[in-house]
Amino acid sequence: MEKLQSDIERPSLPAEQVANVVEYVNEDIMSPFVFEVGKPTNLALFLTSQSPAHPRLFVRSRHNRSASFPQMTFRSRKGTIYHEVDLKGCGFVHDSLDSVGRISLSGTPGDEYSYGLCYGSAAHHDVAMERELNAAHIRTHTTLAITRIEEIIQDGDILNVKSAQAGGLIAPGEYPVIQIRAFPIKTRIQDLDEGGPEEVRADIDRAKRIVEVEIGRRQMTDTQYLKWFANQLARQIARMHASGYMHGYLTGHNITLDCRIVDLDSVQRIDDCKEADNSSLETDLECGYVSLIRLAHRLDSFRDGNAQLKRKCQKTFFRDYKRELYRFSRKQGKNKL
Repeated sequence: MEKLQSDIERPSLPAEQVANVVEYVNEDIMSPFVFEVGKPTNLALFLTSQSPAHPRLFVRSRHNRSASFPQMTFRSRKGTIYHEVDLKGCGFVHDSLDSVGRISLSGTPGDEYSYGLCYGSAAHHDVAMERELNAAHIRTHTTLAITRIEEIIQDGDILNVKSAQAGGLIAPGEYPVIQIRAFPIKTRIQDLDEGGPEEVRADIDRAKRIVEVEIGRRQMTDTQYLKWFANQLARQIARMHASGYMHGYLTGHNITLDCRIVDLDSVQRIDDCKEADNSSLETDLECGYVSLIRLAHRLDSFRDGNAQLKRKCQKTFFRDYKRELYRFSRKQGKNKL
């Protein structure tokens, strides 16, 4: 595995391996890791209290239940180049990034969740939606494996899942997993709000380098990158809607800097959602546009309030959405004949 050097040093926290059993493996990806269904993986790491003896995982503010390995490079069978692998459901990360929080249950009965954990039902739904979106040529993350964990770590102590369930830390009928995911770049639009100018610039430049390699273009300007991003995001939302799906939570936290729609546990079929109507699809589209403008304001060429560029970006985004929605809807209709 070739190491990819990060321009900015990231905060990290120690992690410890917990008992686990792999229950899903993505056979379509040639990852540098070996997974076998029914066997444990040494990638089942759970954040713990400070200890220099344990491996460390990189953490980011507002990514409260995931952490990443040091950057690496590998390819999928289809040629996608990945640089980051993260663990979703590996413990609760305080926004201060200097400590591990306590696992606790929240929400209302029937809609409960545990801070720091990922439930098996959500992870497998995410994988199912990942396949559906991939089939529609929509950019998203790639799940390498899902492993069911039999232990969690609370206040530095290992606690088996049965005891955690009995203690009210896990919702009834649920079980915790670690979802192991790969990204070309994990950084989200929202993450740019957390860093200083140097870190933001490094993140954007890294994303541009990744996009340049992917599309075969050299030295994209910020304006070229923004136009590419606007076109990609509009087309992907259109394809999702034309395929009969809505995201429902398309914020800057769920769009990466190489324009991938991620965190798919909120995605559902429009026909299965009783509340879904045109306003729900419009909300997806409006949230996507707000995220695009949020990205634009972090670019040097936009920072002075370039009103003309903003109007052009808005026009391009909604125009490309309508065009792709029409084109892809017709294509879907022909495929069903």
